[in-house]
Amino acid sequence: MTVAENDVLCPTDIALETYAVAREPKELHILPGGHFDGYTGANFKTNADRQVEFLRKTLCVEGGGSVSLVSR
Repeated sequence: MTVAENDVLCPTDIALETYAVAREPKELHILPGGHFDGYTGANFKTNADRQVEFLRKTLCVEGGGSVSLVSR
């Protein structure tokens, strides 16, 4: 879950409470700025890279030079 540290649209404290009760697998990433700051500039690259890495670790199995989805 990506949370903006100064989010006023989805208040940070409520987002953190939601994360605390979310089921695994989960990862928490707190980005500087407000609600929309994760979609632009350097924050966008950080945000997107972390989400892609999480999805790869969680949903994919590497083998034989390719990546395939794991059915769960």
